[in-house]
Amino acid sequence: MPPRVPSREKAEDILQAARRVLGRKGYAGATINEVAKEAGVSRGLLHYYFKSKEDMLARVIRETVEATASMAEDLFKQSRDARGLARNLVQAMRAFVESDPDFSSIFFESWGLTRQSKRVDQDLRDLYHRFVEAVRSGLEDAARRWVIPFPADLQGLAMVITAILDGMSFQIMAMPELLERPGMWEAVEDAILRVLDAEA
Repeated sequence: MPPRVPSREKAEDILQAARRVLGRKGYAGATINEVAKEAGVSRGLLHYYFKSKEDMLARVIRETVEATASMAEDLFKQSRDARGLARNLVQAMRAFVESDPDFSSIFFESWGLTRQSKRVDQDLRDLYHRFVEAVRSGLEDAARRWVIPFPADLQGLAMVITAILDGMSFQIMAMPELLERPGMWEAVEDAILRVLDAEA
């Protein structure tokens, strides 16, 4: 009798356990045994999903970046003016960093591993290009709908918007008290609006 294939729900449980352990311990401190314990599964079952700790990290990052890229594409489509676009981007970023504070640590730590792992290096670069492309495509769609002025350099604008989001994520990771700072999110929204070259 062939072994039973684990359910999709169990796969998601294991992925979320990996995410929590990586967030708490970091890549160096996380172990396969600890992830298995966190997920309530055997080490053997965990290896059904992840061949190695490196594979585990790559999967956690891929799932999150692909989800955020899809979310970004939707935000651009939903926005009706430049202020609304800036506000939607900031609200989505705020919801993300507040609901998943560990991911920024996992993401930024992963870039330090790219010198040690070709797999992590290639995956991160591919995923990052995917996210920037989602922003570029969204900006192009917004410009064609007259939501924002058509930029001279779409790719450059996408990279600047991405840099603002990345920079704020890093600052909040380093200084979590910024989440409570009055007016911070409004300042980020205004900065994005200015970059979009629209009237405040």
